[in-house]
Amino acid sequence: MEDCEIRLIPCKICGLATSMLKTKLCNNCWEVISRLEDFVTAEKGYTFVKNVIRLQDKRTADLFIEMQIENKKLKEKLKVGRL
Repeated sequence: MEDCEIRLIPCKICGLATSMLKTKLCNNCWEVISRLEDFVTAEKGYTFVKNVIRLQDKRTADLFIEMQIENKKLKEKLKVGRL
């Protein structure tokens, strides 16, 4: 029995490794894309997706603010010569 090498490529959406060379989508991204349109046609589905996006935007904004604070602290340390 010969060993078959499975070729992996990054998913075109999330970047995770996938063997799906034709769609270039991992299983998770394929599932979301295949079902999202139907899911958001229901009001509760739409609200759920909107809230997930809003939460992610808040997390991203919070991380950005934290990075700005850390950058400011680093600049102050460099200015004072404590680094």
